Amino acid sequence: MKRFAVFIALTMSIFLLLNCSEDSTGPTEEPSYQLFPNGYFSTGFREEYSLVGSSQSGTQFTGTHLELTQSPVTFGGQQTAPVTIRDEWADNLGGSFLTSTAYFYSTDGDNRQLLGIQDQLTTGILTPTTSTAMPVSAKIGDSGQVGVYSDGQGNTLTQTWELQAGENGRAKMVLANQVRDANNTLVTDGNVTFQIDEGGTRYGMTIFFDLKILGDPVNWTGTKL
Repeated sequence: MKRFAVFIALTMSIFLLLNCSEDSTGPTEEPSYQLFPNGYFSTGFREEYSLVGSSQSGTQFTGTHLELTQSPVTFGGQQTAPVTIRDEWADNLGGSFLTSTAYFYSTDGDNRQLLGIQDQLTTGILTPTTSTAMPVSAKIGDSGQVGVYSDGQGNTLTQTWELQAGENGRAKMVLANQVRDANNTLVTDGNVTFQIDEGGTRYGMTIFFDLKILGDPVNWTGTKL
């Protein structure tokens, strides 16, 4: 009987120890990831990537992707932080391409909205029909709409964001764009994906672009310079 009582006491001790251990650790909290790098919306911020890619038909591409934050300007009657994104590449068939686009973000860090877009080569401007503030940080699986932007002639661009699981504790910050014409026909479909850590630092990127009339989507991989 005495041995049985000792056994019960030991069993209870182990049970209590295990439960105390579980209660002390608690559930693992999901990490939050800052969506943009530190200083991204400050004048002079600069990031550049070397690009290599190929189309579905086998055309090969090389090029560069540059993001540069300019001095604040007034856009649509509001003070903004303009970020110029410039992509330049060439293919193995002798073709070359250049895009340069300014994205005008609000300067309020707690209410960061994309207030408009301008093609710096054609000077065409897209203004928002809807615009939603992006969070400073998010968790894996979070997503939202940045806004819908119109050129005033029926053509619209819809931009969304999503945070996906990455590797080695990192996440994938995906910015997706769809352009539709006045008949609501999908003209282009694409996205830019950055590999980020919890502080928003970027470690690499990919670009997908599909101009529907060509039917030959292209994928690029970018290495940070």
